Amino acid sequence: MTEQGPDWLLIINRVVGTALWVPALVFYGVSGLIAPLLGVLALWVVGAIWLGIGARWWHQRSLLYAASPALALATWMLVVYLGDRFLGWTA
Repeated sequence: MTEQGPDWLLIINRVVGTALWVPALVFYGVSGLIAPLLGVLALWVVGAIWLGIGARWWHQRSLLYAASPALALATWMLVVYLGDRFLGWTA
């Protein structure tokens, strides 16, 4: 699952992936506006795990690196949706 491509493809992958991490981390950073303290801490742990996965894919020169921020953002949206739906989190 760690496909390696040409160097130019790897460079584009890293630039796009890193650029996508900025808005993903902003969402994790402002989670306190939506979730209670325990929810924020849980989201930060999940965000740190996704960041670690992204760092691992970076070092493995994997083309999956650019997908890691999108997966992290999808996870954030799912957790916030479920928190709102079942736990009553409101902004």
